[in-house]
Amino acid sequence: MFNWKKDIGEQPIDTMLLFEERQLLYLPEHGKDRELAFVFRTRPYIKWFIMNKAPELSEWVDDLIAKYKDEVIPDDIEAIEKELICSMEDWVIYVTTPDDYHNQPFVNWDERELTDLTDYSGKTVVDIGSGTGKQAFAVAHLAKYVYCVEPVHNLRKYLRNRAKREEITNLYVVDGLLEDIPFHDGFADIAMCGHVFGDFL
Repeated sequence: MFNWKKDIGEQPIDTMLLFEERQLLYLPEHGKDRELAFVFRTRPYIKWFIMNKAPELSEWVDDLIAKYKDEVIPDDIEAIEKELICSMEDWVIYVTTPDDYHNQPFVNWDERELTDLTDYSGKTVVDIGSGTGKQAFAVAHLAKYVYCVEPVHNLRKYLRNRAKREEITNLYVVDGLLEDIPFHDGFADIAMCGHVFGDFL
């Protein structure tokens, strides 16, 4: 738990229905198998959602339910749901309140650390895993074009709204992943990424 949002535990377990396929695919590695099994048993619509949004997880979901089928579901299932939601704090914030991420102290770094690295003037820049746009907006006033590659729908919406609010007209937002960037070779002059979900390189 990152403590990015004080009331994260008040988010309903149904927030999982907002998760992207990319987020769901990390569930088997999340380390909350027992809690997830209970949720799948008590809220079958969440199970249905996951198996349809990410069909490759279907066998894993069924195996998980089978593994814990003989365990009695605790009376305090709400506490288990709260624990589960809190353990997914970053995912929850991305799909609900991105400002809670954007306002974190670690995002408030000096933009000159990026803008002084190279000359962005007249360049096409791709920001991979844009999130709330810290890097993209830092160079937008210098570059010719900035393309934000972001797989989370709610974050893409956040980026577009922010660009409109700040009257930035050379910034474009597209769906894409770190390992599947939606541009041809040689498209950009500069590529950048930082604090990217799933970046284990």
